[in-house]
Amino acid sequence: MDILIRRLPDSTTHLDLRHFVISALNPKWYQFFSKPIAHLVSCSIFEVTDTQTHSVESHGLVRIEPASAGVEIIRKLDGLMLNGKEMEVRKFYRRLYREIEGRRIQICLRRYSTSVKGTVVASPLKSPA
Repeated sequence: MDILIRRLPDSTTHLDLRHFVISALNPKWYQFFSKPIAHLVSCSIFEVTDTQTHSVESHGLVRIEPASAGVEIIRKLDGLMLNGKEMEVRKFYRRLYREIEGRRIQICLRRYSTSVKGTVVASPLKSPA
């Protein structure tokens, strides 16, 4: 399951994000009695830039296996502090935006992105000519 960690603090590093997620994967007494409830498969930080205001937001995207543990991981991480900021954590959905009769419509897909690298620029889509 892919999990989105919204609006990361600017000072957050890739290592900070990994430690944040791993803290929820392992039960409290993991070293002595049990296995982790899931495994971290990938971990990325990406930036979204608003082309009009030039503001930048950083978000984290992590993939864990098995997907069945995702709901519990989200529950554990949502509301926890990371670098002094309360995090909002939710399931990740890939989204497409379409312009239909002058209105911007959001379409959610259930396919998951495996990795995100570089800068994503958020701008309205042009209607096909």
